[in-house]
Amino acid sequence: MSAISFARPFLLAGLAPVVLAYALWCAGSIRSYRRARAISREDGGGPCFLMAGLMALAAALGVVAAAQPRWGTELSAIPRRSAEVVFVVDVSRSMDAQDVAPSRLQAAEKAVSSAIEQLPGDRFGLVIFAGSARLRFPMTSDRTAATQVVGSLETGTVLVEPGTNVSSGVDVAMGAFDSGESGGRLIVLVSDGEDQSTDAASAAAQVHDAGIDLIVAGVGTSAGVTIPVYDPAKKTTAPKPGSDGNPIVTKLDEPFLRALAAAAGGRYVGSDLAGLPGAVEGRVASLRQKTVSDQPTNVPVERFQWFASAALVLLVVASVGEQLPSVRTRTVLGLAGATFAGILFTGCATQAHDLNQQGLEAFQRGDYATAVTDFSAARDQEPDSVALSLNLATALDRVGRFDEAVTAAQRLLTLPDPKTRALAYASIGHHEFAAGNLADALDAFQSALLENPDDSASRHDYEVVLRLLPPPTEQPGQQPQQAPGGQATPGQGTPQGGQPGPDQTPTPGSGPGVPGVSQGNQGGTAAPGQTVTPDALNQQIAQLDSQVNGILHASGDNPDAAQAAQILQILAERNRIAAQRDALNGGVGNPNDY
Repeated sequence: MSAISFARPFLLAGLAPVVLAYALWCAGSIRSYRRARAISREDGGGPCFLMAGLMALAAALGVVAAAQPRWGTELSAIPRRSAEVVFVVDVSRSMDAQDVAPSRLQAAEKAVSSAIEQLPGDRFGLVIFAGSARLRFPMTSDRTAATQVVGSLETGTVLVEPGTNVSSGVDVAMGAFDSGESGGRLIVLVSDGEDQSTDAASAAAQVHDAGIDLIVAGVGTSAGVTIPVYDPAKKTTAPKPGSDGNPIVTKLDEPFLRALAAAAGGRYVGSDLAGLPGAVEGRVASLRQKTVSDQPTNVPVERFQWFASAALVLLVVASVGEQLPSVRTRTVLGLAGATFAGILFTGCATQAHDLNQQGLEAFQRGDYATAVTDFSAARDQEPDSVALSLNLATALDRVGRFDEAVTAAQRLLTLPDPKTRALAYASIGHHEFAAGNLADALDAFQSALLENPDDSASRHDYEVVLRLLPPPTEQPGQQPQQAPGGQATPGQGTPQGGQPGPDQTPTPGSGPGVPGVSQGNQGGTAAPGQTVTPDALNQQIAQLDSQVNGILHASGDNPDAAQAAQILQILAERNRIAAQRDALNGGVGNPNDY
C-alpha cells in the first residue's frame, strides 16, 4: 500500500483536544465515583469508560476523515485547457557575443525562463541547436526543473555539432510534441539568425502545414560585434578568427528571422527580449481558449469514507449503549460495535499490500522467482503503484529477464510527476546496463537527468557508462575527412559532397536554381575553362543581398508567405556561396563554426 497523505493535514491538530477531553473525562469520572462510594455503600456501576471511549474514538475518526486521508492512485479524465510549448534556443558560438548584456545566450536564458514561469498548467520542452539540434528536456510541467536546465545552457559543441542550422532545431521541436495531446502547439525560436543551413524554407513550410504556431525572437544587434573566445592556456580572451584570419563579426540577421516567421505563418517579435514572455503568454492564452482536452491523469484515491463510516457506527453504538441498564449488555454491545468498525477498516488494507510484503520477504531471502510472482500479482491489484512497478522491475532484473524489467519500469513514464519519471528512467538504465546495452543505458540515465537534474545517483551512473562506452570508430565505406584548407587527402579525389577544393575547377551547373535569382553564372558556377575567385563570389553575395533588400522594401518589411519563402531560398543560396568563398580563402577547419 502506498504512503498515506492528507488533503488537509492541518485538521489533524484536532486529535489533541479529543485525547485531552477523554483523559479529563476519565479523571473526573473516577474522582466522582470514589466520592460517591465514600458516602454510599451502593455500587452504581461506575463510569461507563467503554462507551465514552467509543465516543472519543468516533470523534478522532471524524477528525481524520475531515483531513481527507488518501492513498493509491487511479486514472481519471480531467477536463483541462492547456497548450504545449517548445522553446528552441540557439547555442552556437555566436551566442557568446556581448552586444546584448551580459551575452546573447544569457539574455535568451533569462527571457525563456521568464516565459516558462508564466505558463502554469501548460507543458513545455526545450530544444538546443547549433549545427545540429538536440532535445534538452521533453515535455514537462515542472517549471522549477525546467528553469534550472535553461539557466545552465552553454555554447559549444558538447551536445551539438558546430555551425548554425535553425531548421534542425525546428525539426526536433516538431517531434517533441505529444502526438496524443489535442491542445494548441507553439514553437518559440530564439536566435541571432545567422543560419548556415539551406533548408529553412522547407522547415517553415512543415511548421505551417502542421498547424503549429511559431514565435521568433531575435537576439543581438544589426551593428554586430566580435565573438569572444577564451584561451585556457593563456587565460585570455580574444576575438574568434575567421577563415581569412580576421576576427569574425556576428550580426543579428533580422531579414532571415522575419522571413522564417512569415513563411511559417508565425510572428517575429523583434530583438527586444523583454517582450518575449508577454508575447508567449498572450499566444498561449489564446491557444488555451480554443482547445479543451480530457486528459487522463493519475489522481489520489480518497479514503475518508472508511473513517467517516466507522465513526458513525461507533457514535450510534455509544449513544444506544448509554441507555442500557446492564453493564454486561453495554460491554457486549460496545465490543460488537468496535468489532464491526474494525471490519470496515479491512477494506483499507488491500491484498496488494500483503502481496508486496510477501514479495519483499522473498526478495530479501534471495528467492527472486517468488518475488516476481508476488510483485506481479500485487501490481495487478494496483497497476498505478510506483513502488510495485519498480519492485517488479528489480526482481525481474535479478532473474535475468531484462526486457521485461524495462517494460515494467516504462509503465511509469506516463505519470505526470517528473521525479517519478526520473526514477523510471534510472531503473531502465540499470536494466539496460545489466543486459549489456550500454548505449541504451546511457540514453536512459540522460533522460533521468533531464527529468530531475538534481539526481546525483543518475549523474554518477551516466558518467560511469559514458567511460565504459568505446570511442566512435569510422564506419565501413565512410569517406575520409577533408584536410585543412580544402585539400584532398592522398587517394581521396573529390572532397566529400562534390564541392571543389581550392585548386579545382568547379563542375558547371553545380549551383541549384533559386526563384528570383539570376541564373547566369550564379552560385559559384563557372563556365568551362574559368576558375571561381573569392572576389567573384563576393559580388554574387552582394547581388543576393540586394535582392533580399529589394523584396523587403517592396513588402514594407512585412513580407507575405510567398515573399518570405523566396527570401529564405535566396539566403540559403547566399550561405552556400559564402561557405565556398571561405573554403577558397584557405580557411582552417570548419569556417562556419560559429
